[in-house]
Formats: sequence, C-alpha cells, structure tokens
Amino acid sequence: MSLTDPQETVETNGAKHNSNELSLSINGAGSDAVSSPSPKAHSNYVEFSASILDEACGHILDRQRSRAATMAPEISAPYEPPHYPIEEQESLRHIVERSISMRPTRAHTAPFDDERCLLSEEEREAKNRESHLIDSLVNDEEESAVEFQRIRISGDSCSGVPIPDLEEASKSLVKMLVTRQKYCNLASHSYPVTTRRFLDLALGVFNPHGHMCQRTQRASPEQGVTADGDDIALNPPEESPDPFDVASVPPLACTFTIRQGVVRVESFPELHFAYLSRKEFLDDFNLLCYMIADGPLKSFCYRRLQYLSYKYQLHVLLNEVKESAAQKEVAHRDFYNVRKVDTHLHASSSMNQKHLLRYIKKKIRTVPDMVVCKNSKGEPMTLKNVFDSMRLTPYDLSVDMLDVHALSDASNEEFFGKRFHSLARGSPTDASASSLTQEVSLDTEEVPPTRCPVACCCPVCRCCRTSSSGHAPSPAAASVPRSDNVPGIASDRNTFHRFDKFNAKYNPIGESRLREIFIKTDNYIGGEFFAEIMKEVMSDLEESKYQYAEPRLSIYAKEPTEWDDLAKWAIDNGVYSQHVRWLIQVPRLYDIYRAKNMMKNFEKMLENLFVPLFEATSNPEKHPELHRFLQHVIGFDSVDDESKPENVNIDSSLPHPDEWNSEENPPYTYYLYYMYANIVILNQFRKQRGMNTFVFRPHSGEAGHVQHLVAAYLLAENISHGLVLRKVPVLQYLFYLCQIGIAMSPLSNNSLFLNYHRNPLHEYHQRGLVVSLSTDDPLQFHYTKEPLMEEYSIAAQVWKLSSVDMCELARNSVLMSGFPHRYKQYWLGSRYAEEGVEGNDLKRTNIPTIRMAFRHETLVEELKTICKSAKGIWE
Repeated sequence: MSLTDPQETVETNGAKHNSNELSLSINGAGSDAVSSPSPKAHSNYVEFSASILDEACGHILDRQRSRAATMAPEISAPYEPPHYPIEEQESLRHIVERSISMRPTRAHTAPFDDERCLLSEEEREAKNRESHLIDSLVNDEEESAVEFQRIRISGDSCSGVPIPDLEEASKSLVKMLVTRQKYCNLASHSYPVTTRRFLDLALGVFNPHGHMCQRTQRASPEQGVTADGDDIALNPPEESPDPFDVASVPPLACTFTIRQGVVRVESFPELHFAYLSRKEFLDDFNLLCYMIADGPLKSFCYRRLQYLSYKYQLHVLLNEVKESAAQKEVAHRDFYNVRKVDTHLHASSSMNQKHLLRYIKKKIRTVPDMVVCKNSKGEPMTLKNVFDSMRLTPYDLSVDMLDVHALSDASNEEFFGKRFHSLARGSPTDASASSLTQEVSLDTEEVPPTRCPVACCCPVCRCCRTSSSGHAPSPAAASVPRSDNVPGIASDRNTFHRFDKFNAKYNPIGESRLREIFIKTDNYIGGEFFAEIMKEVMSDLEESKYQYAEPRLSIYAKEPTEWDDLAKWAIDNGVYSQHVRWLIQVPRLYDIYRAKNMMKNFEKMLENLFVPLFEATSNPEKHPELHRFLQHVIGFDSVDDESKPENVNIDSSLPHPDEWNSEENPPYTYYLYYMYANIVILNQFRKQRGMNTFVFRPHSGEAGHVQHLVAAYLLAENISHGLVLRKVPVLQYLFYLCQIGIAMSPLSNNSLFLNYHRNPLHEYHQRGLVVSLSTDDPLQFHYTKEPLMEEYSIAAQVWKLSSVDMCELARNSVLMSGFPHRYKQYWLGSRYAEEGVEGNDLKRTNIPTIRMAFRHETLVEELKTICKSAKGIWE
C-alpha cells in the first residue's frame, strides 16, 4: 500500500513514473477470495476477446509511447523511458486481460458467447456499449472532476468481501433501492438523480438509441434557467402583496368515500388514482425486515460504512487547506450569510422561555381586563382573574417560575407546596381542579383540550385510562395534584428518558390553563395570543435574513372542522412570512379518542384528517380559507412517543381501519401506511387540478423499534431524528445510497434519549448521509434569540466542525426543505438540482468545489460497485 503526493513517484512492476493523483493501491486485495472463472464458461468469450485485447493493447501502447516521446526532453536521467517495449506490452496485455476477466460471466448476462461472434459489426458495437456503460458513466464524472488529492482503491476485488457475498449483497440492495423508487414515484417524493441513473443501468433500461439515460437535463426556462444555462435567478423571488391570494380554480363535482381507510374519488371513472395496496406494502416491508437481519449483508454494509468514514477523514487530512483557501477566495459569503432552514420545529414551542415570559408579562400589564377563558362554572375569566386565582403578579414571574425548560430543577417546591396545601383545604379560588394539574401530551406537540388532565407519574401506563396502580383515579385523588406530577416538584431535575416529565414542561408554571391561553390556536380568544407570538418569532427570522423555518401545527383529527379552524386562525391573524412554511403534525392519539368514545373506529380519524382536504381540492369555494392556507403547507408529520410499548409485528391479520374498534392504539407502521396511502391519492388529485402537493416527513428513529425506520424508508421522503439508524448498518447504507434527508436535533436528544457526545450526527455527516441541524423545541432546549445558530455553534465546538462542514449542513437543510423551487434557485444557484460539481454555486453555498466533487464521486463509486455486481438481478 502506498500513499503519495501528486508529484511523488510510484514504483510499480519495476517501472518508474509520475503519479497523476493520490493513490491507495491495494494490489490483489482479496484475490484469494476471488473465484477464477471456469474455462468452459469463458472459452468462446476469450476467443472472441482476442481481437479486442490486441486492439486495446495497441491503443494503450501507442498512447504511452506518444506520452513518453512528449515528456522525454523534460525527464532527467533517473527517469529514462523503458528500454524494453516488449515487457511494457506484456504488462499492458496483462492489465487488459484482468479487466476482461472481471466482466460478467454467462451466468450474469444474457446469452453472449456464441451469438456475439455471429453479430454484425453494428450489433457488436451496441453490445460493447452495453457492457461498458457503467465504466463510461464513471469516466464522465472523472473527466469533469476538479483537481484535488483523491483516494483510489485498486485491485481485483475492492469491496473486501468474497465475490459471491458481494453479488448477493448487491442484488438485495438494488432491489431495495428500486422498491423505494416505486414508493417515491407514487407519492411525488424526491429521489436522487444519480441513484436513479445507476438503477436504470442495473435494470437494463435503455432508450431507443441504445444509450443509457444520461444525467438529467438542465432545468427548463420556466424553472429559472435558460436553455444555454445562463442564470436568471439573480433577484429574490417576488411575492404577492396578499400572500393568501391564490388563483381561482373551477369546482369539480366529485364525491368521496373512504373504504378500508383510504379515500376514493367517486363520480369520475377517468380519475383513477393508483396506490400500493396494504398487501404489497407488507410484502416489501417484511422483505426489508428480513434483509436488515441478514448476516452477510450486515457485514458488507458495515464495511462500506466504515470505509466511507475513513475515506472522509483521509480526504479532510489531505484537502482541508485547499478547501479553506477556496472559501476565503469567495467575496462576501461566509457561514453566517448562507441560507439555513430549521427543518424540524414545533410551532407551540418555537419561542424561547425568556420570549414567552416577556410576552406573558406584557399582556398582564397591557390587557388585564381581556376575557381569555371560562372557569369550571362557565363564567368568563379575564387575564387578571386567571393570575389572581394563582395568587401571582407580573413581578413574581421569572424564568425559573415559568419552569418550561427541560433542564430546570425543582426550585419552586416550597412555593407550590404551600399553594396546593391551601387549595386542598378549600381556600377560595376561581381555579378549577383541572387547571391545577398538568395536561399530559405524548410528544413535543400540542395536546387536545379534551384529554384527561389527571397526570400519572408512570411513563408507560396511559394516564387517561388508569392510574399507575391500574385503577381509575378517584375524584379526590384528582383534585389535589401529587408532588411528583407537578412541574417544579419533580424528584428529578431533568427529563432524560422521562417523556412524562418532558410533556409537563409545556404547561407554564404547571398550569394547563396558561398553555390553553397562550400557545393554542383553538381557544376562547381564537388563538390571538399564540398568533402574536408566532409573528414575533417570524420577525426574528426576518431580522436574521438568512434563517428560515418549517414549524409544525397540530391537527388531531377529532373533528373534520379542525382544518377550517386552523386555516381561519392563520388568515384572520395574518400569520405568514416568507421565511416560514408549515407542516401539519398528526399525533397518534386514537386510543385516547376511542377510550373517550369520541369515535367508533380508526377509519373515522382518517376520514376527519383527509376528507376535508379532498373537498377543498375538488371545490375550493366550499373551503375558501382552507384552500388559501394549503398553498403554504408543504407536508405532513406523524408524532408521538416512539418509546411506548407496541405490537411491532404488523401483518395481514390486523383488521382494516373500519374494523379497528378496540381501545388499543394501532402500531407505528400501521399509522404511517394509511397516512401515506391517502397522501398518494391526494397528491395525484391535486396535481391533476394544478395545485401544490405534500410530502410525508414523520418522526422516526428517535427511540423505539427499528421497524419504525423500515417503514419510514419506504413511505417517507425525509425523517426527523434517526438516532436508531446508528444500530442498523443495512438501513443506514440504504439511507446513504438514497440520500434520504435526516433532520437531527442533538440538544433535544441530549435531554431525552441520547447524550450529546454519543449522537451519531457527526458520524452520519462523515459518511455522506444527508443530515441537517434543527432545533425541535427552543422553548425546552435553548436559551438564545437564535436557537438554530445555537445548535450550529454547540455542534461546531463539540465535534470541531470546520466552516465547510457547517456550510454543507446548511445546504442540506435547504435541499430537504419544502420551500419553492424558485427560492432554492436563489439561495443555492439556478442549477442546484444537477449532480455533483455542476449543481454547486460556490458564491451562494460557500461550499468548495473540492468537497462537492468528493461527495459526488464517492457516491458514484459506491453505486458503481453495487450495480456492476447486481447484473442479472431479475433473471
């Protein structure tokens, strides 16, 4: 093995020459494991190849002689040209023979040997093109490559595993790549162009001219690029004076029915929208579950992931200075003024604790007589009445008293203890028992007001149904909160592996009533306070200029009117910014609704969630506000505590949604499939109507079973968290090959599930996975006015990230975000969607061309290794 600089010399087979690039030569690595092709299988092939061999050797020899003659006057005595052309010719002949011996055998290709000798010259050339397509694709990448020190692996076997294991692993991986492509195509999800090209090659997809589908064409003029590639995205995208003003769409008289959990468009037979049946999904799901447990495949993927990590480290070691110099040559641009998108943020906790405290104090001071809610007797209560009932004044309030941060300790125990003791004795107060207890949620999201307010300290049992002892709580026990249920009287100062304590942090001062007043959209005052807080958060984003966000708003699917209420809240309060796009999160709370007898089966929840969207698509006049609001919604999220115990074995024996009438919550995968199936049909319907479509980006892999990630790999465009992915090398390698976006929140994970130094974000980034930094819940985890910059600064300090690394994470966040195409053109360059170096505009991304070339070439090499070994996969 030799590691040399470009100007150093490499001695090979007794001949000395200058190396054109850095080379890691592993000559003959794994040769003992390579099985020699049988003479019978290759007899005709080798005879036919004799003429090709002689011709190839002749061309190579002529090229080498010409090069030697050109360089002869410049070469000093120790570097004389070889005096034995016969030996050089034999050496070159050996190289070509070895190259031919590595080509697919009869077992891996269509009938080739006997027929090829009888083909015409044109047909023979076509066959030659087919056999050399992969090499030509890779050569195209190398020809356009930039100059930097590269790492190459040479030898008969570069994968490090025996050829049979390589072939089996490659076939399994290609099958899973093709399977995900099928799901992405149906749902209008993005799929990487590079991977698509190599899959077409492995599957033998050719155009009529016999050539492989080449890299994607440049964007059309309508997308912001002229035919000759001139940039026209030089100015910020123009916005309408009224952001909610959309073009009118004529109504379509459709009727909708929901059968077995999937909405169908009726009355128009020509509007037939395809989706994958549950049986087909379960077949793919079970196959992938089987593959991730396959021993040889796990070993292969683990080796490739380790190789990617070490290759990145070598790249940084050799090219860090060049990358830094390239950044310094760019005028104006640096990390602070490249675009960054917070791709995982919950709207109800998008402000920090000081921001919320300041707003509450301001409202008590400016509008104390404003009626904000009703008490248990149905009597109106002003804001002053609410705080009088808690015996608090604005002066008493502090960040410690608010107690919403995940790492706040039990500093208010004496205050709360005295207060609850007086309440238990029956002291006069207007506060109801429910307002003195915490309101439990199941994730970092808003909780439906109808949920039972009695909190249970056990993180497993469902507090809405039973107490920790297994019996329903008595009214007396519910009237006076226990100390271990109240924020501020917690026995543990943090929330690590305690989702119950973390959820309680959403109640300021331990009061669910304050949460209802200040961070809800559907309260007595129509969400006015929450709208004002969100506009202040948006104003902070606009002030920073280069930061954007995708907050989640909750739809609980208890009632079909929730969509119209949410749209009315956004439009009436003018909650909009160019720096914000919305996602809709759907908490997995069916079991709570069923226990309260709010719905008879799971299908009713799906109907409440999706039918209003189909109606707004068919007839916008029926839901005018919803139609306007949906223009700024980019997708759906599925949220809950993934660590809850559940039945992970999903199969055809499970009842369909219309038959699921038990109080047991459906499994995570069950939720995801039916959300995906309805999104597929909804997207096809909206695309046919000329409207925007939606993506599916669920929480996945934060905790719980690995099958959550298996389902997300098939059904989701991007995911949030992905911590469990570090334990599954096969899935992690597939996420890399498919370039699936992962929005990671190390500070959030540090408080809940995984210590910061164990977070796999840096490891994912080194290996080339598309990861980005996000905040999740600034209210619980951050301290500053710019929580996203707080995430970047801490990550840079802990993992010693360079400026190039941070700019790469920022670019990933833009790519995986749902902002419009014209925005991304302005932020990243008009050709951002193209592959490799051509898709990078250094003046906008601040990412050196060297880094982009390294990432693209590494992905191409991995795909080449797999696709060359997977020939004949469908035979």
